[in-house]
Amino acid sequence: MVFALSWWLGLYLLARDPRKPVLAFSAVGLCSFATAGLDATARQAWQWFVTEVPQRSLHNWQNAAARLIAADLRGRVAVSS
Repeated sequence: MVFALSWWLGLYLLARDPRKPVLAFSAVGLCSFATAGLDATARQAWQWFVTEVPQRSLHNWQNAAARLIAADLRGRVAVSS
């Protein structure tokens, strides 16, 4: 649960504006924190993912996931006028 929330928040912050250093550093910190709490099997899978998936693909996947999460959240929030 901690992994999912930390990972999600890190990607969400990165999707908000990747050009802002504060958001980018926060995202890196949260994603690093998320991976620190993984069990041995999940850590092994994560290590494979990081070493075998090309960096640009990983970056694209993370950005796509963050955009999907942000769009989903925007769709759920009721806008009052």
